[in-house]
Amino acid sequence: MVVIHKDVFFANIPGVEHGDCHLDLYLPDDVRTYERNNEIHKKDTNAVNNIRNKGDKDGTYNIVNDIRETNENQEHINNRYSRDKFNDDSGSSESKSVPFVLFIHGGGWRRGGRSAWKHYLFFDVNFLVAFLQYFIGSYGNIGEVLAQNNIACAIVSYPLTEAGPVVLIVEMLLSYIQSVFVIFVLCLPIHGLLLLFLYGIVDNSRFYVTRELIYLENGVITNLNTLFLITLTFTNSVIATLFFFKRKEFNISIMHIRLFGLSLFAVLVLSFYSNSLLHYLAISTLILTQTMIFYQRIRRYGSTYDGQVKAVAQAVRWAKCFCEETGHIDINRLYLMGHSAGGHLATLSALDESILAEVACSTEDVKGVISISGVYDLLCLNKHWLRHVYLEPTFGTSSKQWLQASPEHLAQRSKSANTMPKFLLILAEYDIFLKSQSYKFAQTLGKLNLECKHVEISKSNHFNVVTNTSTGKGTTLSYVIEFIK
Repeated sequence: MVVIHKDVFFANIPGVEHGDCHLDLYLPDDVRTYERNNEIHKKDTNAVNNIRNKGDKDGTYNIVNDIRETNENQEHINNRYSRDKFNDDSGSSESKSVPFVLFIHGGGWRRGGRSAWKHYLFFDVNFLVAFLQYFIGSYGNIGEVLAQNNIACAIVSYPLTEAGPVVLIVEMLLSYIQSVFVIFVLCLPIHGLLLLFLYGIVDNSRFYVTRELIYLENGVITNLNTLFLITLTFTNSVIATLFFFKRKEFNISIMHIRLFGLSLFAVLVLSFYSNSLLHYLAISTLILTQTMIFYQRIRRYGSTYDGQVKAVAQAVRWAKCFCEETGHIDINRLYLMGHSAGGHLATLSALDESILAEVACSTEDVKGVISISGVYDLLCLNKHWLRHVYLEPTFGTSSKQWLQASPEHLAQRSKSANTMPKFLLILAEYDIFLKSQSYKFAQTLGKLNLECKHVEISKSNHFNVVTNTSTGKGTTLSYVIEFIK
C-alpha cells in the first residue's frame, strides 16, 4: 500500500510569477510520518498567505515546525499537516533505510507538473492531451511504483516559463483545435438529439432564427455547419466553467469575473437579436475565453530557469528537513531524478554547487542523479523553431547564458569530482535528437572519474520511456530501482 499526500507546499520563490511550489509525496506504507488534516483541500487564499508568512525569510516553508504548531494549536488553519503517531515497530532499521527521491517533471521547462493532466486541462487548456495524460497517470505513476518498492518519492512542481506572444498564440490555436475535437466526439449523442429537434421545428415560422441557423440561402440544410457551431460554443462554455471553478488558482479577481460576466451577458443579448445566433455566440465566446487563456499564460513571460533551479534547491532543502525530523527516511540516500527538462534541472543542480549553496545545502547532500532523456547541451536547441519555443523563452538570447546552463559544458569546467554524486543516464532508443548528447555527456562524466552508468532502453521513445511503469528486466524503472538500492 502507498501513502499519498497531495499538494504539499514546500517553498515560495521570491520575485517569480507563479512562484508557489508544491509537491506530491508518495511514501511506502511502513513509513507513516504524518496524516492529512480533514480539510486540507480548502484552497483558501488567506490560508495560502498564512503559509507564506510562516515560511523562513528566504521563502522556504518548514513543514516540521508547522506540524508542531498544529499539534499545539487545534484552531490552526486547515491547510496543514499533523504528525502521526508511530507504531512500535516504526523505528526499525528497515524503515530508516528507506531512500528518498525528488522527481523533477519534464515539459520543455514550459509545461507539465506533478499531475501533468491538470496542467494541460487548466493552463494549456488542451482537452486531448489532458485526457491522454490522465489515462497514463503522469507523473504520479512514477511515485506510486517507487513507493511500492519501498522508496519514498516526491513529485515536484516548479515555476514554468512562457514563450513570446506569437508562439503562444500558435500553441493556443493548436490546443483549441484539439479541444474542439474532444468535445465534438463526446457530444455526438447530444448533437444527434439536437438535430432531431431542429428538424422538427424548421417548418414553424415562429422560429425564424432557427430556420436561418440551419438553412443556406438556397434552402439546403447545413447539418455539418450546425454541429460545428454548437461544438465551438459548448467548448467555449466548458473553458469558461473551468476558469470559474479554478479562479483562485489563476489569481482571477472578482473584478475580472464581473467584467467577463458583463461581456458574456452582452454577447447573449446581441446574439438573441442576431439573425445568426450560433455564429455570433460561437465567435464571441471564443474571443472571450481565449483572451482569458492568453492573459493567464502571458503572465509567465519573462520568467527564466533561475526560478526553476531555485525550486529544485528548495526541494532538496525541504527533503533534508523532512528526512531529519521524521527519522524514518535515510537522509544519506537522497536522489534527484528528472525526465527531459526535469533531467536537465536535476543534473544542473547537482553539478553547479552554487545552486544548492544558496539554500545552505551542497552537492554532497545528493547521493545520486537519475536523468531520463535529459537535455545536457542547450546549444543543440539553437535551431529553427526550437530556439523560439524552448531555448530563448527559458534561457534568454545570450549564447554565454546557454553554456552556463548546459550540464555538458558545466561538467567540462569542473575541477574536482570529490563532492559530486553518482549518475544514472537513461536514454530512449528512438530519442534521436538527444542520443548523441547523452552519450557525449556520459563520456564527459567518465573523464571526471565520476561514477556514471549509461543505459539505452530498447523500443522506447521520449515519452513511453518514463510512462512505462513496468519493473521488468530492461525497463526504465528496473534500472532506477537497481541504481537506488
